[in-house]
Amino acid sequence: MSTQQWPGRIYYPMRRGVTVTARYLRVNHKTFAIRDLARVGRLRGRRPWTWQLWAYHQGMPTLLLVSRNETEFNQVCRALLRAIEAHRDETQY
Repeated sequence: MSTQQWPGRIYYPMRRGVTVTARYLRVNHKTFAIRDLARVGRLRGRRPWTWQLWAYHQGMPTLLLVSRNETEFNQVCRALLRAIEAHRDETQY
């Protein structure tokens, strides 16, 4: 595995098609580089009991994840925020 493919630290291991690492968020078969995400936010979906994770991906508002499981959704959100903060800290030096 090359250095570019290595995920680095894993903040949320693969569960139900979602992984958060130091380098990327993967949801099913879509991969989003952590460096390309900004303004991450959560919304309650229009349908009952759905949660949505949104962010600007390469400057465009993008729906990253929809979930009905609030606990897992919050775990993914926290993991993603930790990965973004770690990336920000890493790039400041």
